[in-house]
Amino acid sequence: MPVCVTRSCGDPPNIDNGFAVVRGTGVGDTISYSCQTGHRLSGVESRTCLSNGRCSGEDPACDPVVCAVPEAPEDGSWTVDGFVPGSTIRFECKLGFTLVGSATVTCLTDKSWSDRTPSCQQITCPPLRDPEHGTVQLTNWISDNQELNNDINQQLAVGYHSTAHYTCNRGYQLFGPGQRTCTDQGTWSDRGPQYRRVWCPEPQAPCKDL
Repeated sequence: MPVCVTRSCGDPPNIDNGFAVVRGTGVGDTISYSCQTGHRLSGVESRTCLSNGRCSGEDPACDPVVCAVPEAPEDGSWTVDGFVPGSTIRFECKLGFTLVGSATVTCLTDKSWSDRTPSCQQITCPPLRDPEHGTVQLTNWISDNQELNNDINQQLAVGYHSTAHYTCNRGYQLFGPGQRTCTDQGTWSDRGPQYRRVWCPEPQAPCKDL
């Protein structure tokens, strides 16, 4: 005497780097799929057991999530510990430049980075003008230590570690530092010197013969 049995689709195969949640193997039962951290599901999220003893659709796959390799900022560099979710990139700038933006970004599960690539901006100090009763000569460290003429001095904001050299006009004496340096804060070291007029003592009358 024939016996009717429930048709079964059987246990589903495992998927690499993922999980299958089986809610039954009979007709109409479903299987749901998910992936391990750092992987993304490619294909259907669930399958249904059909009356022909097979599951609908095809086996999905769990593909690794990999963030794209970013370009290093101009005048800067980066170090990275990986390109999978949770990995970080640390950016830094070369000497004389400051970082604008996030110093660290993280790879996310959607294959994007948590922030855009930062930029490196040259550190500059405000331009200096010739002081009254004196002159200032700049040596631009960023420009291979080339001295700049006074016409350029009036307009150019010079880079980090550049120096300003002060001299006096004839008849004046300098009080204060004769040299200032552009710091990594974008400011000039010390205050500008002062200039004082040189006065000669009054001559004494010659002695009279007695």
